[in-house]
Amino acid sequence: MVNINKLKECGFFEMNINQQIEFLRNNNFFDLSNESKIKFLEEIGLFYLDINDDPPNIPLEPENVDYLKEKPLNAKKNQISNTWKESFVNGAIKRGILKINSVNGIENIRNLKSGAIITVNHFNPFDTFAIEKVIRDAGIERKVYKVIREGNYTNFPGKIGLYFKNDNTLPLSQLPETMELFDEALEMILENGDLIIVCPEQSMWLDYKQPKPFKYGAFKWATLNNVPVIPTFITREETESQDYNINIGKPIIPDKNVTPKITTMLRGNNRLKIIPYTDINEIINNLENILKEED
Repeated sequence: MVNINKLKECGFFEMNINQQIEFLRNNNFFDLSNESKIKFLEEIGLFYLDINDDPPNIPLEPENVDYLKEKPLNAKKNQISNTWKESFVNGAIKRGILKINSVNGIENIRNLKSGAIITVNHFNPFDTFAIEKVIRDAGIERKVYKVIREGNYTNFPGKIGLYFKNDNTLPLSQLPETMELFDEALEMILENGDLIIVCPEQSMWLDYKQPKPFKYGAFKWATLNNVPVIPTFITREETESQDYNINIGKPIIPDKNVTPKITTMLRGNNRLKIIPYTDINEIINNLENILKEED
């Protein structure tokens, strides 16, 4: 594997994310153990890169996505996907693969007066399933959508690929014309009072216990649509199964000044995130005071 000096020499840090992934692939990065990959990415400070060799990002053309599942066939596939998802999650819980030990702060979603963006850390494929599960179990009837990477929608194989295409997913795209449709769909979803899950760490490092820096997309979308961000953090017990404790923070409300608004929301969410997990409940309960301190 290359060292950081070689990365600088070849312009690695000026590459876009797809170019960086291709460079790492060509240098056998994905052949390393997960521990070695994480250590390397920590050393070079690129927390947004995945440690898995995900399918390449085939560009998502605007005619190949129906974000709101408005076409009859897509609506039917969406219904089937939601049924499969519920069965899959319930089956995982029944078999002891997934266990939700505790949920703190569900009232912060239940008491919302508008749509919202839910941010959550990401260290296992079950993360967003668990968030949806606790929302449903709380009797909250809002639709829940998830923002996903482009390649997961356009190029992921098998049943999981079908799930990515047909569930309540909002794939990103490298094409501006597709992102226009994304922005329109996101606006309609939030205006309707529904919820959007975003994993702003961008990457998933399996079973990684430390919080990673956030990308600002979720906070920009909240700002532009004047909706709150609900900072949510999952911790897990040291067991063979996914034993989750889900902590849902108080809404971070946009202010009137757009640029400071994004900065303040991001700082508030990161301030919550960097506290050791053992103290996270105390920080969640005092999030509003933290934001006042940051202003």
